[in-house]
Amino acid sequence: MADDSRLAEGTAMTQRLASIDVVLPTYNRARLLPRCVETFRAARKPPGIGIRLMIIDNNSDDETRRIGAEFVERYPDLVSYLFEPRQGRHHALNAGITASRADVIAFFDDDETLDPSWLEVIAREFADPAIDFIGGPYKPNWLAPAPAWLPSETAGPVGVVDWGPQRRRYGSKTFRAQFMGGNCAFRRHVFERVGLYSDRYMYGEDLEMFRRVIEAGFVGDYVPDLVIFHDISARKLTRSYWRHWYYVEGRTDGKLARDGRHPFAGKEILGIPRWMFRGIPETALRRVGFALRRDGVQGFAAECALLKMLGYLRGRLLTVPERYFDRSGQRGT
Repeated sequence: MADDSRLAEGTAMTQRLASIDVVLPTYNRARLLPRCVETFRAARKPPGIGIRLMIIDNNSDDETRRIGAEFVERYPDLVSYLFEPRQGRHHALNAGITASRADVIAFFDDDETLDPSWLEVIAREFADPAIDFIGGPYKPNWLAPAPAWLPSETAGPVGVVDWGPQRRRYGSKTFRAQFMGGNCAFRRHVFERVGLYSDRYMYGEDLEMFRRVIEAGFVGDYVPDLVIFHDISARKLTRSYWRHWYYVEGRTDGKLARDGRHPFAGKEILGIPRWMFRGIPETALRRVGFALRRDGVQGFAAECALLKMLGYLRGRLLTVPERYFDRSGQRGT
């Protein structure tokens, strides 16, 4: 929850910030969309700031259009709806950015809910003219029990992200994390300078945008009380989902590295990171060792790490066409 003293300080300074648009990309989640809109409506609105929720329908073929239209009719001053026919989350994000006229553009996803202080925190942070962008944690909303084999590192495949209670500066030597696209906000001038999300990286658009933002010299912080709650469905708690996620994540990283867009690629030999010549065989041996010791948790974690490295090699060394799927193999954002 937000710190009351900082919120009070921010409220006194919000005259510098006139408007916030919140972009909500959605694909075939009509069942969840009303909950998203209601959690936005329930979030406390900082006084004196124009606030709008922009529903970006990313080519849905369920009831999303009807539900979006109903909310616009019900709350015309608070909610807007836009249909984006080009499939892909990056297209939905860009449609929202292009349509926005607000001073600050914020983002959350259709499988998330907002902490009641979320909008207040955004207003507080952007009352500081030195801040260009912010990101925050993803708290889990477990919809199914966590399986016994689940590795401890769940930030990527499951979407639990928490870098602790301290404020951190993105791009600093002591904080190598990137902002996550389902819980972040930017001043408009960031996109005016660096451009829109790339349509070249179906799954790496956040990392590629992060690199452009940092290279352009913009200042942003990880803000621990900018909280969203992320649904952890049973579908994300299967081994097949994890295997697919890590392989695709690695392939995307490799593609970014091939284009010189991955910030942590490191030195290479024949296009292969030097550490992989040792890392791949060592990880494979660890996988075998854990299997022999019947350590399912560590063994599966090693398997996922190996799949990510193999995916990286494919993305780095081979030019292959990609179709837009989510990391479980299902088409969507």
